[in-house]
Amino acid sequence: MSLKWRVLAGFIAVSAAGFYFLADSIIDELRPRYLEAVEESLNDTVQLLASFMEGHVRNGRPDTGPLERVFSEAGKRRFSARIYGFQKTRMGLDAYVTDARGVVLYDSRGRGYAGRDLSRWNDVYLTLQGRYGARSTRTREDDPSSSILYVAAPIRHRGAVVGVVTVIKPQDSVTPFIDLAKSRLVAAGIAVCAVIALTALVLSFWISRPLTRLTEYVRSLKRDENARLPRLSGREIAVLGREFESLWTELKGRKYIEEYVQSLTHELKSPVTSIRGSAELLGEEMPADQRRLFLVNIVRETKRIEDVIQKMLELSSLENRKSLDRVEDIPLMGLAREAADALSPSIIKKNLAVDIRVEADAAVRGERFLLGHAIVNLLENAVRFSPENGTITLSAEKREGGMAITIADKGPGIPDYALGKVFGRFYSLPDPATGKKGTGLGLTFVREAASLHGGRVDIRNNPEGGVSATLFLP
Repeated sequence: MSLKWRVLAGFIAVSAAGFYFLADSIIDELRPRYLEAVEESLNDTVQLLASFMEGHVRNGRPDTGPLERVFSEAGKRRFSARIYGFQKTRMGLDAYVTDARGVVLYDSRGRGYAGRDLSRWNDVYLTLQGRYGARSTRTREDDPSSSILYVAAPIRHRGAVVGVVTVIKPQDSVTPFIDLAKSRLVAAGIAVCAVIALTALVLSFWISRPLTRLTEYVRSLKRDENARLPRLSGREIAVLGREFESLWTELKGRKYIEEYVQSLTHELKSPVTSIRGSAELLGEEMPADQRRLFLVNIVRETKRIEDVIQKMLELSSLENRKSLDRVEDIPLMGLAREAADALSPSIIKKNLAVDIRVEADAAVRGERFLLGHAIVNLLENAVRFSPENGTITLSAEKREGGMAITIADKGPGIPDYALGKVFGRFYSLPDPATGKKGTGLGLTFVREAASLHGGRVDIRNNPEGGVSATLFLP
């Protein structure tokens, strides 16, 4: 699992667990807190009824007639009250009254309590003892929601307790409010979890994005691309990126020098050996014609060394660059003609025709020297491998995302075994006419120039014969 998804999963898991335990504890506290609020309200109500009954005492006993009429009329009332999403249409309060011995004188609901001795029930017993009388009794032992709450208060007359009035409230009348509170808490929890998940997603992307960009940068370095260190958020990651770049530059420099020394040694060994052999033979007596042949050989091999060194200097300068200099809009027609003019001696010598098919307004944006040199290298390869009296086509056409410059010849083509090697440094195929090889650095230069411009170069054999080399520039 990637770091991004680990951060996201971990953040959500911790947040969800914390919210679950918080919500669970709140939900567990909902019912007792609601019941405490109801009990407090019932206490006010029973004190009011007790005061009412104290005004209706006859012969030392509570007169329940007025209370009966109040409950009878209240029970007939029709109303509709919207209370926090709960529709209330009937009174949910009952009461009973006992005398000083705890015998029921009146029961508002008519549950058969009248005449019963409730003196041992906590609400009546505790009240007759001068204490706070309340109890909660379940109608179904296994169902907490079936509990009924009883709160009592004494009825006094001339300083003595002459009876007890108890108000009764079923807990299921409170259940809708508890359920509503739970549903709202769950809804709020879901919304909070959604916000947490979104926050975690944004946070995970914020944390992982610079690491992802740094990873891609390192991968591009491994692919030996001219990559730039991206802009990285976060001081530690930015420092890490700069250290990566510094380390890679140092390692690449060492490897670069090592490879170039090895390559240069290999390429110069043959011409130096040839020059040395010719020079040694010139010290001996020989005909003038043979002496001239050896001198020509020395000049030719010296020129070969100069070409290798010059191209290696150009290539090394290009490979160590990370950006373009003097970027401008360059007309392609001008570049094509300049390349043909630069190679005109070789073109004339082989009696070749260069067909330039470039629109007058075709242009690309880049560094003129690099692109011009790249086109010259491609055209030089086409000239070398074209048969005498042949035709080379240099064309340019717009494609999606850029411009494609193609140079096609009618030569023998590239052997299959060599197609994957032609861009390798110092790899060269022999000239079909002379059998001599080039420096093997031209196509490497073209590839580096294309990469520096954000483009690419492709070489393929044509079905009808010959080779097409395409330089694509964005």
